[in-house]
Amino acid sequence: MRSVTRNSVVFFGLSIILLMSTFWVSDSEMFEEVAFGSKRPTAKLVWNGIPRVVVCEFSPVSEARVERALNIWSRYGYKFLGPVYNDTSPVCLGDAYLGVITISLNGQDFPEGKLAVTRTYFSNDEHLIYGAKIQIRETASQKERVLEHEIGHALGWNHFARRYHMMHPNWDIGGWDMTGLNYREQVNMIQQLPVSTSNLNNHQIIEQME
Repeated sequence: MRSVTRNSVVFFGLSIILLMSTFWVSDSEMFEEVAFGSKRPTAKLVWNGIPRVVVCEFSPVSEARVERALNIWSRYGYKFLGPVYNDTSPVCLGDAYLGVITISLNGQDFPEGKLAVTRTYFSNDEHLIYGAKIQIRETASQKERVLEHEIGHALGWNHFARRYHMMHPNWDIGGWDMTGLNYREQVNMIQQLPVSTSNLNNHQIIEQME
């Protein structure tokens, strides 16, 4: 199920596209962005620089959970600045900030029935991520693999329908398999994608809910 709205937007002097990527819903429901039939996970985006991780004041996840999740992704070539904990700065208010992955409690607009939601802000022309915002429901904050999975979305990875894989859209079927989720392979994927030469100011914002 998807709803799409389009409006012109300028984000930190750049026109961007907003992709809303959500976590598992139920045992039976799959998502349109799942890489069915693919032998490897897919990504169409990569970070523009090293993201800074900011954990907001009322985030339901503990420091230990954040450290564990970041350490797992670090083993596969990813680098992070921080993390900063109990943050009360404007970074934790509103939309994502340039160069930052924020982790916070779910807001009032949080979709019913979801465990967590990740919004990724990116330039569609260059396939570069400029910011990401992870919201987690309090009841799911200590559930294994939820934060790790959402960080995967924040880094640009799509759902991947292989049993026991980290990016599987179904929590019960997913697992700790990280096959294909390494930074070097992701960069190679992005380098093979076409780069548009259109003016960035002509971008639109798209909100997609899966």
